[in-house]
Amino acid sequence: MESITVDLAVARPTAIALGEQKAGTHLDEARRAGVYGALLGGALGGGGSAGRAARWYASWANSRYTSRVG
Repeated sequence: MESITVDLAVARPTAIALGEQKAGTHLDEARRAGVYGALLGGALGGGGSAGRAARWYASWANSRYTSRVG
């Protein structure tokens, strides 16, 4: 939802002011902003989860190693 809001409230008026786009907003543009936002949010969320899982596994493996050696 945030991607649609930012796209319609900030990016579109800026593009119109710079002459890159005709005035007016279409439903297709809002739908496209939602799809891109969902995909990017999913990718970043998945990457963050993978990083947390890797960090957890590294600490778990280290604790198992030190308990055997120490």
